[in-house]
Amino acid sequence: MLEELTLVYRCPDCGGELTLHVDEMLRTDIEATPPLYSEVMNGTLSCALCSRIYPIENTVPLFLPSAVLERRHVGTWPYNG
Repeated sequence: MLEELTLVYRCPDCGGELTLHVDEMLRTDIEATPPLYSEVMNGTLSCALCSRIYPIENTVPLFLPSAVLERRHVGTWPYNG
């Protein structure tokens, strides 16, 4: 996820502003002259209004309902094999 997208993303549940917490970041220079960007590989987006936390995994923010996110951690996530 490009770090700049945190300026436009809002909480899907309440519309609140999201705060980025980075666990792993990739910074790319691409020989500069403008291309310089930061991509969040892993981390979270947290909502200040409703306290929801959305994980970012492999550059993808997971804006999923709580019930779906909870199932991922008990082995019933459909994409884990």
